[in-house]
Amino acid sequence: MKCEHESEYPNCRRDCGYRTCDAELERMMKILKKPMHGHSRFYALLDEIADLHSRKNSNYANDDPLSNFKECERFGIPAFHGCLVRMSDKWSRIVELAKGKPDAVGESLSDTLKDLSVYSLIAVILLEREKEKN
Repeated sequence: MKCEHESEYPNCRRDCGYRTCDAELERMMKILKKPMHGHSRFYALLDEIADLHSRKNSNYANDDPLSNFKECERFGIPAFHGCLVRMSDKWSRIVELAKGKPDAVGESLSDTLKDLSVYSLIAVILLEREKEKN
């Protein structure tokens, strides 16, 4: 599979096997206006999980993007702790998928790891929100 950026970045000759390459890293550097180090796939995955978060959030939340996490507060459970419970559910799924157990809902190990990364970032937001209150 040839890199999809070949036409936009003629110097990119990597047969990367992903939809990303050094050109993707160059694109991210332009967007963020600072040098980026590390694996280019890492930055492509950040873009993918941002898209995943946006799509899923539109299904679960109203005008407040954290509303679905705040629901547990009605039961006396801080939103941050509710998010940790959801993360532990994802972790349980990851363990089972890593053992080779087939998933009944069609979610791959990679999909579940991406979900966990989104939950991790949401947990950071909720933790920051909690600290701001105190």
